[in-house]
Amino acid sequence: MQKRILAIAITTTLLFVFVPMPANAAQPFDCSIDGSFTISNNTVTNGSTCTGEAWIPAEVTAIGEDAFRLAEGLTSVTFAEGSRLSSIGIWAFYQATSLSSIIIPKNVTSIGDGAFYRATSLTSVSFEEGSRLLYIGNNAFNQTRDLSSIAFPKNLRSLGSFAFSDAASLSSVTFAQNSRLETIGNFAFFGTPELTSVVIPRSVKSIEDGAFFGATGLESVTFARGSRLTAIGDDAFGGFNSLTSITIPKNVRSIGTSAFLNSRALTSLTFAPGSRLTTIGLGAFTNCTSLTSVVIPRNVKSLGVGAFFGATGLTSVTFAAGSRLETIGDEAFMGAVSLASIKIPNRVRSIGGSAFQDTPSLTSVTFARGNKPVTIGNYAFVNAIGLTSVNLSNRVTSIGESAFQNTPSLTSVTFSRGSKLTTIGVKAFKDATNLTSIVLPSTVTSIASAAFEGAAALTNIRFLGNAPAVDDPDAFSGIGAGAKVQVGPTATGFGQAGSTWNGLLVEIVSGRYRF
Repeated sequence: MQKRILAIAITTTLLFVFVPMPANAAQPFDCSIDGSFTISNNTVTNGSTCTGEAWIPAEVTAIGEDAFRLAEGLTSVTFAEGSRLSSIGIWAFYQATSLSSIIIPKNVTSIGDGAFYRATSLTSVSFEEGSRLLYIGNNAFNQTRDLSSIAFPKNLRSLGSFAFSDAASLSSVTFAQNSRLETIGNFAFFGTPELTSVVIPRSVKSIEDGAFFGATGLESVTFARGSRLTAIGDDAFGGFNSLTSITIPKNVRSIGTSAFLNSRALTSLTFAPGSRLTTIGLGAFTNCTSLTSVVIPRNVKSLGVGAFFGATGLTSVTFAAGSRLETIGDEAFMGAVSLASIKIPNRVRSIGGSAFQDTPSLTSVTFARGNKPVTIGNYAFVNAIGLTSVNLSNRVTSIGESAFQNTPSLTSVTFSRGSKLTTIGVKAFKDATNLTSIVLPSTVTSIASAAFEGAAALTNIRFLGNAPAVDDPDAFSGIGAGAKVQVGPTATGFGQAGSTWNGLLVEIVSGRYRF
């Protein structure tokens, strides 16, 4: 009887010892120096007290949200051989300020938002061979200020917003051969002044807003052969970088607002043959002061406001044959003080306000003939003090306020047969002091106040049609002494020969004028 009782007792004890704990039971694990973390459902949690090394067993599949958040004494994380880890959760190592290095196991597919944010001592991040990583989240390595290099595995598809923002020591960024990366997120490498060069993989389709903004040491950006890039976002390379040249891949459709703002060292801007670019955004190349020439691809339809504002070294702007350009935005070339001439393509419909303001070296402006009407905006060529001739072809329908004001070298303004001009705006040719004569098309119906005021050498104005409405007699104030208006014998509204019209002596001339 005693033997039977003893056997039962032994059996009961063995069952108690060897029955495994439930899989979802929370198990504490000590860290090498002090503190601990918990594993539950194969997920690491509650490691904020961990000091020294944290050893993560192979069966763990996730580092949970906030798992080692504020674990400022954590110095290293080691994953057991054969680790099954598949995810590192959001804020997992947030402000783990003593963590110096980490090797990400190959089965990890995602690193969550803010996972290593402010891990300020992190100097080395590497990925096991065969890494399956697909996604690096927003702010994942933001402010890892001691990190000097990063080599991304080939399966990575998306690099999140601010992923390496303010990684102040980051000098080397490399992508694996045959990288599958598609997106470089907003401000991903914002504020990385030590970064000097980067090769963008062919698989990348989008470089988003501010991706390399403030990378002030960036000298070289190369796009891999066969690049699939379609969009360069706002401020993508803005903020006083050191780029000297850039070639935009052919599949890029849009260059965003301020994309290359203040790239003052940029001397060469080229577009790959067969470029599909349609839009150059607001301020895209503002203050690119070393840029000397640019050829705008044929598919570009819009030059944004201030696209080349302050490009003081720009001497030549050429539009590719067959240009489809429709809009030149306000201030597009304002302050391009070295620009010598410009030929406006035949599909352009609008030249924005101040588009070529303050271009003192500009001597010639020509509008290509075509069927598309075009308007010249207010102040479009004001202060183009070197401008000597303007050929407005047959397409210009209106000349805006002060469009050619203060162009003292202007001696020739011509229109082509079939001109559609209807309106000459306020102060349009004010102080064009060397203009001696002008022939105005029959379609002109309105001349605004001070349109020719101060054109002191202007003595001969010929109208090919009837008298237009004149807003104010000062439209011709201060023009040449004895100035006359020449009109055809059938023209109406001017009065008889020898009379005056808005202060000008009327002269009737016969014969057809030929452009």
